[in-house]
Amino acid sequence: MLPRWAKIIIITFLILLLILIIAWFVMAWYISSHKKELLAKITTEVSGKIDGNFHIEDMEPALLKGFPNISVRLKGVSLSDSMYRVHHKNLLEMQSVYIKINALSLLSKHPQVMKVTIADGTIYLFTDKNGYSNTYLFKPKQPPVQKKKKGKEIEINNFGIENVTFTFDHFERNKQFKITVKDMDGRIRNNGDVMDIIADTRAHFHQLGFNLDKGGFVKNKDLDADLHILFNKKTKQVKLPKQEIEVDGTDINFGCEFNFGNKPVNYTIDIDAPAIGFREGTSYLSRHIASKLDSFDLKKKLAVQVLINGSFQYPDTPLIHARWQAANNVLMSSFGEVDKANLKGEFYNNYVPERGRGDDNSAITITTLTGTYADIPFKADSIVVYGLINPLMKLKLASRFPVERLDAVIGNTFDFKGGEADISLNYTGPVLSKDTFRHSMYGHIRIRDAALTYIPRSLSFSKCNVNIEFIGNDLLLRNTTLSSARSNVKIDGTARNFMNVYFLDPGKVIFDWNISSNQIDLNEYKTFLAPRQTRKMASRRKQNYKLAKISNRLSLLLDKSSMYLHVDISKLLYNHFTAQRINAEVALTNQAIDLKNARLQHAGGAVAANVHLNTAGSNTPFDVDAKVDNVKIDQLFYAFDNFGQSTLSSKNLRGALSAGINIRGALTQSGGLVKNSMNGKISFVLNNGELNNFPPFESIKKFVFKKRNLSHITFNTLKNDLDVTNGKIKINPMSIESSALTINVAGVYAFDKGTDISVAIPLRNPQKDRDLIARGKKPKKDKGIVIYLRATDGDDGKVNIAWDPLKKGLKDSTGADPDADVKME
Repeated sequence: MLPRWAKIIIITFLILLLILIIAWFVMAWYISSHKKELLAKITTEVSGKIDGNFHIEDMEPALLKGFPNISVRLKGVSLSDSMYRVHHKNLLEMQSVYIKINALSLLSKHPQVMKVTIADGTIYLFTDKNGYSNTYLFKPKQPPVQKKKKGKEIEINNFGIENVTFTFDHFERNKQFKITVKDMDGRIRNNGDVMDIIADTRAHFHQLGFNLDKGGFVKNKDLDADLHILFNKKTKQVKLPKQEIEVDGTDINFGCEFNFGNKPVNYTIDIDAPAIGFREGTSYLSRHIASKLDSFDLKKKLAVQVLINGSFQYPDTPLIHARWQAANNVLMSSFGEVDKANLKGEFYNNYVPERGRGDDNSAITITTLTGTYADIPFKADSIVVYGLINPLMKLKLASRFPVERLDAVIGNTFDFKGGEADISLNYTGPVLSKDTFRHSMYGHIRIRDAALTYIPRSLSFSKCNVNIEFIGNDLLLRNTTLSSARSNVKIDGTARNFMNVYFLDPGKVIFDWNISSNQIDLNEYKTFLAPRQTRKMASRRKQNYKLAKISNRLSLLLDKSSMYLHVDISKLLYNHFTAQRINAEVALTNQAIDLKNARLQHAGGAVAANVHLNTAGSNTPFDVDAKVDNVKIDQLFYAFDNFGQSTLSSKNLRGALSAGINIRGALTQSGGLVKNSMNGKISFVLNNGELNNFPPFESIKKFVFKKRNLSHITFNTLKNDLDVTNGKIKINPMSIESSALTINVAGVYAFDKGTDISVAIPLRNPQKDRDLIARGKKPKKDKGIVIYLRATDGDDGKVNIAWDPLKKGLKDSTGADPDADVKME
């Protein structure tokens, strides 16, 4: 048995339930029987307050929507303006409007509306290109009449919105704001003139488009929040005190204020995101702005604060000020990763106040940035990126670190060991590589006491001191010294317009260097004759492909750029060649080496030359145009390894040589002469010459002149023009008047094979002729016996001399008739 009080409660509950059911059925009956009158009354009431076409298709009770209270559903509710027949867009179009009524209030004269919910529809506002707007429908036809009795005024303290899309299109200014409220359950408390609204809200932001050509802000974002809204009915101010909301799962402190009572309407938006991802943060921006930041990212979240002040007066670009902070983060960019990054920065869209607000007057400033790039620590301050259309960067950067750490950045071009690097740069120029306006840099890069290897040419220096200075667009190299085992070089010079050309086309950079040295051993530079080498960077970092871009650009600069060198060298070595006081103008391009107006002292004489070497292929073709003045011939032959032949060596020769040389040929990768590659012409004069222990003459003694001294032959002057073709020297007919005999020579001498020289030697003793001349008599040089010999290649590679009584060698070498008398002088 239930206690009496329980029975009373149950009976009371059943009675109330019965009353509600009866009331609901009464209401349902009343609505059904008076539907036309009710719809007409509601339509007339609403139409009397607004200047538009208000329409309700149907009305029905909704038991489940408001139970235990009574709910009425208005179906197909719409509101259109007077121009509907032109644009066919309703301002309001709802499938359902639910009105919840307190069932007990039906017993009174003033039924209480507990809640109004609009569901499944759209609210569409627009202003067309002619300035016409349907927003006038929100203005009442006449000022509302103040009622004397408050009890008669219906107050709605609860409201709901379900799946309603709000859209505002301003076609004249190319704007669109579009938001879908998925679910909003709100309540209103009135405190004098202030409406205090709490609304549990879930919404989807399609976009806030201030200029659709540049894209929308806050695109495709989901909002979940208990919104607190204050509305002052007197001042028309809407205010959201700063409160926590959730956007796409990220907690954000958000506040805003709209003053609709002011003309023009002004607003303030305050956003504080304590921890938000960089990409997530940029996704709130328009694509036009966010695209400028696509090359950057942060691995960890950062703190962001944004303050927006604006108005609805055209032009209505708001004033935006954003700040952000990140600690111990990883900054990623197109140049690689910055580890241990600490940064603070700000954004303004009116960097220069008098220039207005917009992309072209926006700036990102970074007041602090420290970190390590490829293990290189650095500090940057006063960073300004100005303008979002063509961003211009101003940057101050400083760093000091062991120079070996540069290997991670330029390790496929240079290899450093030991030493220290000191960098201080002040850069002004574009951020994006496609931008073409001018670059400018001031500052220096200094490297001290480092060992360096230039990898593409395997060129090493044991100690280097490099001082690079940037002055505006120009690069200056000052007091730079490079030392190796047998060479030392000092470099000073300039690359004009370097900053602009380097970013646009590094191959067009032109260096103008002054090179001075106490000694250079060219054997250390033979690698320039070989193809360039490459080395891949270590794969220990995921960002190496980005670092490789920097290194490859530097390698491209050094390989493709042009260098003009003004050379002043005290001593130059190459194999056996030694020269002093070398002065030359040298042009180095990616395909050639040119020496112009080269002057040097060698072997007691002087040499002037112009040399061209083509370094583009596997071998190195060269072209030499030289003047030799009074050079000791034995030292010259020794210096050039007897010019690649073995018959006549520096040990056999003495004398002072003057010559004009115009020769073409090719060098191997090791610096040797390519066989049979020489072509050209040599005109020479040899004074006070000697021929000592010359093997071919030693062999002549086997046949004749056994009593003459052929081991030491002297002659006053010897001259001839030699034609060089494919490694063979054509000896035009010449007569050698020596101390021991007179020799008439003609034919071909080959560096490899093909030697064929005709030698005609009169038996007359030249000493007797000289004695006749001394007594005042004229010798008869055309009388007497002539011996004909022929010098040809032997199987052992040496030149052999044999009798040539039929003068075959003479005919083959000169084309003369062997039966005719031969006179060779």
